[in-house]
Amino acid sequence: MRRLTLATTLTLTTLMAASLVVAGVAAADVQTSVSAQPRFEFRLGFNTLASLIPDVAGQPVEDEHPVPGDWTIQRTTGGLMVWNGVANWTSFTDGSTTWILGPFGLEVRPNDQRFDWESDPPLTYGDSFAYCSAVGTIDRLDARYTGLPVPPAVKRGLVSVFGPGAANLPDQGVFLRCFDGELLACSVGANLNCGKADISQTPNPGMVQYCQADPDSSFIPAFITGHEGIYSWKCAAGQPAIDRQIFHVDPRGFVAEFWHEIPPPDK
Repeated sequence: MRRLTLATTLTLTTLMAASLVVAGVAAADVQTSVSAQPRFEFRLGFNTLASLIPDVAGQPVEDEHPVPGDWTIQRTTGGLMVWNGVANWTSFTDGSTTWILGPFGLEVRPNDQRFDWESDPPLTYGDSFAYCSAVGTIDRLDARYTGLPVPPAVKRGLVSVFGPGAANLPDQGVFLRCFDGELLACSVGANLNCGKADISQTPNPGMVQYCQADPDSSFIPAFITGHEGIYSWKCAAGQPAIDRQIFHVDPRGFVAEFWHEIPPPDK
């Protein structure tokens, strides 16, 4: 791939000014965040790179922080700063283009291309399956995923589980995560819990009150026990008691029955 000089890189500034903000953050919201949080700043390598492309990188909207895979990231008004801890290079991406400080100085490339000297995965992924394959296990897709919130393959997978009605599920009710390189999806549906499971065996105050009012009830409704639990409850002699375990917990602490592996389109 042809290497680009600093001068060439800087001529792209105007073209990138209206580019997408990584992780779906709206520009207006980001500007508000910057005004409300002036304490954020670029440090070390991020500061060096930002000083070279100030109009492209914009201003930080959060503190830098580590993510799985030995990366450090920091969102900005223009996109995402990234430090690769393994290869020890710093870069910035606006979601489609990457500016990278590598062994040959500042270079620029599209996100879907690589320089000859790069040996690590690309900074961001527009494909959810490629993203999960790269990150392995993560409980919530982070800024490295820049694709659709609910890709078509996920909708097809949920339809195969829940039936044709799942095709009309609102995107905000569908959650994605990765486990061992596989893409998993959960739909809140009829009050299903897509968060971590509650494995507590201690009754809550609502259960206690319910059993005081109905001492021998064979069932305590879910709106009282909570939808996050893995047990069904009953009343025994006026006290809440576990009836049986109705759900299982996966290795990451989620309800296994609510999360479904989504096969790639070619499977």
